[in-house]
Amino acid sequence: MNKINELKIKERKLQAQLVNLVTSNDLNDELIKTINQLKTELKNISEEIKDIEFSKNNWECSHSYKSINGKVEEVFKINDKDVTKEEYIDFVNKNSDKSINKLLNEDILKSIFHPFFLI
Repeated sequence: MNKINELKIKERKLQAQLVNLVTSNDLNDELIKTINQLKTELKNISEEIKDIEFSKNNWECSHSYKSINGKVEEVFKINDKDVTKEEYIDFVNKNSDKSINKLLNEDILKSIFHPFFLI
């Protein structure tokens, strides 16, 4: 079971506990303290779910070159983590509307049909 499902199950259980406590006739200071703790925990779980969903849907890729002892090397990163060229291409292909191949094909077509050549 993934983390989001686990958190949602925990959230539902806490909500049920909260409903039971709020509808109880014996509201005292201890019960109010417990209710406030449950509300805080629910809020934290909700924020954690949002963070996980946000991180799944948002990512940053970069490709750069660096010089090490006079040798130029390509550097590929996904969310500031160093990855291999193959991992980088696989990730972009899986998570992008336009795969690397489509982008390359578009660039090739643009260069072939560039307005300068159509004169």
